[in-house]
Amino acid sequence: MFDSGFSELMLIAIVALIVVGPERLPGLARKAGYWVGKFRRYVSTVRAEIEREINAEELRGMLSKQEDEIRELRDMLQDTRSQIRSEVDDISQEVGAVGEQLRQNVKPTAEETPAVEDASVPDAPEALPQHEAPATAASEETASPAAEKKTKVQETSD
Repeated sequence: MFDSGFSELMLIAIVALIVVGPERLPGLARKAGYWVGKFRRYVSTVRAEIEREINAEELRGMLSKQEDEIRELRDMLQDTRSQIRSEVDDISQEVGAVGEQLRQNVKPTAEETPAVEDASVPDAPEALPQHEAPATAASEETASPAAEKKTKVQETSD
């Protein structure tokens, strides 16, 4: 604050002693100490408020920088998302084209060969004569008791 040395303080004390006198000097020193303390507290309070404002300004600056970085990251994310979507669309179009080519290549060969359903298989039970068809569980359930005895007799004789 003020640059005062020991010699200047001694000069002020001697002048105060001469002007005020020895009886009132202790009361004056007490009041002077009170006002100096109050002034120091005021200065420290103002300094603290200034430092808080400076810190608040720094925090606001940091916050604005962070918001800018977040905006940049959002833009990058949107760009990446659109690139990925376009690549996925391209790939799906290519897969669709390949699938269509495969369908076109498979159709002529399917027309040239008859379908499996159309071909008759001679070993199938329907193709065999009625008496040689193997007995199924459903036919045994619906058979009469006399037919069951007949089949049991045939099975035991074999």
